[in-house]
Amino acid sequence: MAELLDGLERDYRLRDKWTVKTASAVKPTREHFGTWRAVEVTSDAIGKYIEGLREQGYSNATANRRTQLLGQAFKLAMREKKLSQAPFIPRLSEVGNERQGFFETADFEAVASHMPEPLGDFCRFGFLTG
Repeated sequence: MAELLDGLERDYRLRDKWTVKTASAVKPTREHFGTWRAVEVTSDAIGKYIEGLREQGYSNATANRRTQLLGQAFKLAMREKKLSQAPFIPRLSEVGNERQGFFETADFEAVASHMPEPLGDFCRFGFLTG
């Protein structure tokens, strides 16, 4: 699997898509599956990996990001004729996983009023437009 994940990183870098966020998401997947042979990474093994993530308290969204990159590595390997098939990778529901705890308008204004201009106006624009 390390070879497949290396190929994914190389592809992302060639297309200028490799970011710190992507590297951060690939790292734990590489740590878990890096020494496995690609044929050992079955749908069952991926399901157990997801179960383990959930038992550790990770959200469905985190599991999806990590397994999404795994799936992309498999698809790239198939496109490059390194593999003839890839395991099914389930996508978990992310309903109810929306961020919570944003500032209310009064709270935001209390903070923004202490910001130097034009930073305060810039932040107000961001707050109002999302």
